[in-house]
Formats: sequence, structure tokens, C-alpha cells
Amino acid sequence: MNRFYFLILVFLSFAISAANLDSEIWNSLSAGDYNVGFKNHEVTDFSRTYQLPETNSQKLIYRPIHINIWYPALENSNATMDFADYQYIAEKALNPEFDKSKPEFISELKELYVRSKADADLFEKIFYQKTIAVLEAEELTGSFPVVIYSPGGGEIASENFVLCELLASNGYIVISSPSVGFDRLGVQTTLSDIRFLFNYVQNLKFAQKDNIALVGFCFGSMCNMIFAEENHFVKAIVGLHSEYLNPDSRRDYSLPDSPVFANRNLAYLELDGSFLKHRDSEVFNKMYYSDRYQVHFSEIPHNGFTSFYVMQSHCFEKELIRGRDNRDLTYELSCRLILAFLNHYLKGEANFEDNKKAILSEQKIPKSLLLVDNYNAAKPAPPSKAKFMEIVESGNTRDMTDLYQQVRKIDPEIILFGENDLLRPAYKFLGEGNEHAIAIFKLIIDSYPNGWNGWDSLGEAYREAGNLKESKNCYEKALELKGKDERIEKIIEELKSRGKHEL
Repeated sequence: MNRFYFLILVFLSFAISAANLDSEIWNSLSAGDYNVGFKNHEVTDFSRTYQLPETNSQKLIYRPIHINIWYPALENSNATMDFADYQYIAEKALNPEFDKSKPEFISELKELYVRSKADADLFEKIFYQKTIAVLEAEELTGSFPVVIYSPGGGEIASENFVLCELLASNGYIVISSPSVGFDRLGVQTTLSDIRFLFNYVQNLKFAQKDNIALVGFCFGSMCNMIFAEENHFVKAIVGLHSEYLNPDSRRDYSLPDSPVFANRNLAYLELDGSFLKHRDSEVFNKMYYSDRYQVHFSEIPHNGFTSFYVMQSHCFEKELIRGRDNRDLTYELSCRLILAFLNHYLKGEANFEDNKKAILSEQKIPKSLLLVDNYNAAKPAPPSKAKFMEIVESGNTRDMTDLYQQVRKIDPEIILFGENDLLRPAYKFLGEGNEHAIAIFKLIIDSYPNGWNGWDSLGEAYREAGNLKESKNCYEKALELKGKDERIEKIIEELKSRGKHEL
């Protein structure tokens, strides 16, 4: 209960708006063409042990993971869930010793809200607001793209159930699990949980296992970005006020400004607010090979991108709420944008940039609300290491050099090959007396200017070609980088002796 009491205080400090909840999902958000089912399953990750929190026992158990799944379902006569169901299920998942009935739990929660100046009647209306999901409804036969949702640090799996229901009603399977902590261990654990969810998806009968997007909020979005580096089945990422935008967090967690996934086409949608000022666009600007979009709103607080915070704040009278219309509108716009983004990149439907413009113009959006609206189209994807090696080994110096320069012009930091990867083909051409070897060694020192071996090898190639001046310069650079080396020193003296008239 203390956890939910803390959330109440957060709502008051953020002052999120109230709105009409008479629609199918939220405000004017309507459901798609599919019925929605919801499952909450506890599964066990047998690859990891876990110590129960707040106990004196040192006994380790296998890590339990509560998985929430929203999915297209057959029509079902059972009653749809309500907001209170999500709260109740989440509390049972968080607390192994929880034994209260739903009415008992909601009654106690209501008392906490009322003590925090919530209106009792509004509480009843909000918490018993019907959703569109049916618990344990039978799955609809079909083939559906997958969205892995990662909640904020220490948050519950259903924190954004409105968005998850919206996606499921439009033909997506959405899967999520609770998050833990904000520290380095929290990052490691959350990453392992995301990996577990990805593997769990492979067992879902109607999931398109190679057509996956990641959606996350705050800490969860940051972990999604890290996971995307290792998994090429991920086609798109949505970051909701992503902590990866915070340079302090990237430094604290040793994360790069240019992640490895930036070397491939991975569509990216960044939705952000103005709550945290110390943020940047370094990652966005370096995703050269991806279609990437930024939409930033003013007046929306950090947690305003999650349905739990938005809905729970509606338990308070209007005079306790600031900027209600803009903040509700922003959440609705965010849901619409995410759906349109995923429809384009996972289903191949209408162009997202066109849809984005329509969504942001179809309603009367105050000029002050939209802070940023950016779109950068993907540059031509860089060659794989294997493809680049093919061009190197072909002996076509012009094609190799032109491609290298084109890619480096787009991304000066890109790594096309390891420092020693090109040595074998270079020495092959050197042995054949082919000047293509010199061109290869030049690429090595351009990518690794502080590596002595590349300069040493280029010096050898120039010496074989009879260019004693350039050979001497390269060997001197190699000696500078390596330090004292009798072999290199001897070669330099030999070059000086042979080429006095030229040098």
C-alpha cells in the first residue's frame, strides 16, 4: 500500500489533467477492429536465481516473472476488466504474501486517496471504469506483430494498459513484465527480463516472431535501446521520455552516444516532454541509417506518458489540476502517433510522416504545446563487414575507397572493420606487387590512426614500391606510437642511407 500512496503524492505534484472517460478506451481514443484479451501469468526463469526481498532468508529461488499479455481475442461474453482489476493484479504480482480480496484492496486504496484530497465519487468512477480487455479470453487465430513494452524503473507491467489495449485492438500482441530498480543491477536485471520476454514470444502461437517493436517509458526505454543492439529482429523503437536522452544517465551506466544499433536501419520514434531539462539529441542525431522522428510536448510531466498516472490523477477535483486539457490531449496524441508509427514499420501501412502531420493537425493543438517536430530520413545503410571485405579483396581500389569515404562522410565514428582485419588481403596484394595494398593500409591508418602496426605496414608497402620518403615518414610515425623498437629504428636508418639524394 505504501507504494500506491507514494504514487498519489506524485500525481498531485505533477498535476495531471482530468477528462471525460465515457469512450471505449480513453477520451476520444476508440478501439480497433479486434476484441482484446488479457493474461497475467507467473513464469520462472530457470537461468537466474533470485532472493526474495525484505526477508532474512539467504535462500535463493529461480527468478519469478509476472508476464502481462494483451492480444487479439475471440468475441467473449465475459465482462471486460476495469481499471481496478489492473491495480489489483499488479499488487498481487508485487507482493507474494498479498491475500486481500479485490473489494478489500480497493476500499483501503480509496481511503488513502481520500486522505490525499481525492474525491470519493471520482475515485469510484475512475477505478471501476471499464476497459476493453477480457481476462483470459480465447486467442484469435491469426498472425500478429509483437510489441515488447518495458515500464519505467520499479514500475508495474500494466502501467500503460490504455496504450497496450489500443495496440491489441489494432492487431498486435503486446507483452510486458514489471521493472526493477534504477541502478546498474536494475539495468542488468531489466535487460535479462527483456531477453526473457523475447524468448517467451517465440512460444506464442500467433506471434510474428521476426516482426517486433520495442516500446518503453523512461528507464524501460533506455533498457530497450541497449537490448536493440543485440537483437536484429527488432524493427522499431518508441521511447517515451527515454532516460537514454539524459547524458548523465548515459555516463552513469557507461552507455555510448552512438549505440551499435545506429549502424543499421531501425525506425525510431522519440516522444518527450519538458519535465526534465537536462537532456540532449546526441543519440537521435547519430542514428544516421534509421528513419527517426522527434515529437516533444510542453506542459506534460514525466509520467504523463503512462495511462496509470493519467487516470489515477482524475480522482481529484478540477481545481487541484493544472493544464488539464493540454495534458490529456498530449497523452491521446502520443497513443495515436505510436499506433500509426507501428502500423507503418511493422505492417507496411500508410506513410508515418504523412500520418504524423495529419494527427498533429487534425485537432486544435495550442502553438505552445508542440515544442519539437523533427523527421530525418534514413541514409543508405552501410555495408556489412563481410560485404566490405568482399570489395577489399576484389582488388578494385576505386570502389573500395569511394565506398569507405561515403560511409565515413555520413558517420565519422563508424567501424567497418577491425584494426587487423585487412592485413591478410593487404599483404596478399603486397606480395603480388599490387599497389592496391597501399590503398588498404591507408584505410587502416585512417580508421586507426593511433595504431602503430598500420603505420608500420604502410611504411613497408611504400618501401616495396620504391617511395622511400613516404616509407620513412610512416616508419617514424610507427616508432613514435610504439616507442623504442630496434627493428623500426634500423629500417629508418637504412632508408636514410639509401635515399639521401631523394630525402
